[in-house]
Amino acid sequence: KYRLQIPDFQWLKSLDRRGSMSKQILIMLGTGLLVVVVVLTSCMPLKEDTVTILSEGTTTPSNGTESAVTGQRISTNGIVYMAHTCAIHTDETVRCWGRYDNGTRPTVPADLGTVTSISAGQSHNCAIKTNGTAQCWGYNTYNKSTVPSDLGTITSISAGRHTCAIKTNGTAQCWGDNHIGPVPTDLGAITSIGVGRGYTCVIKTGGTVQCWGANAEGASTPPSDLGTVSDISVNWGTVYSNTCAIKTNGTAQCWGHDGYNKNDVHADFQ
Repeated sequence: KYRLQIPDFQWLKSLDRRGSMSKQILIMLGTGLLVVVVVLTSCMPLKEDTVTILSEGTTTPSNGTESAVTGQRISTNGIVYMAHTCAIHTDETVRCWGRYDNGTRPTVPADLGTVTSISAGQSHNCAIKTNGTAQCWGYNTYNKSTVPSDLGTITSISAGRHTCAIKTNGTAQCWGDNHIGPVPTDLGAITSIGVGRGYTCVIKTGGTVQCWGANAEGASTPPSDLGTVSDISVNWGTVYSNTCAIKTNGTAQCWGHDGYNKNDVHADFQ
């Protein structure tokens, strides 16, 4: 088992956004680097309480009480000059730390209440509240923090330079930086969504990947041999974008900009 110290938290319900870490690979994309481990950085003091990730897929706080991993998330944007992180506390409220690109510290709206999911974007954040509605805050460039009035309830949200969500009927809706283009009319129902720098990728209900928007270095063009996937992660932090996915056979595959060999998946995941 692995013990991680988390700043300003007694313990968190989950460090994995879609289920047990014992059953899935957690892929995080930084600026020019593919990381297949959880990396948390902060200048804040560490408390004594810790999170223990067990192979059985449970988390155990330092008081010995166990709680099943429920898929609630911790999210970091990973960009050096605007790096900040948000996470869900065990009381279902949000804590954020780090900085926005103007040097200010991220705050949490007093009216946010309890949430089930969190996503840290480019100097803004979005959460799914316990009633299923979305709330975003922070910088509102391109209206990326202004939730559309017709969004309704959602099951997933992803924030970057723009914001996208999966509605409860399985369809996608996006807002913010509009040069990505509209959601394709032939998209249909989806199970996962991720925003990149000027592009968006989703997993459709059949497990196939579809992307649209900017296609720098081919980041929004899934490889012809990709097949079906169970998870996807996109890099929105730099102009050198790449995309990675976990295939249904358990292996990983990446495409797009290959600086620093970030598309060369480690042999243990091929």
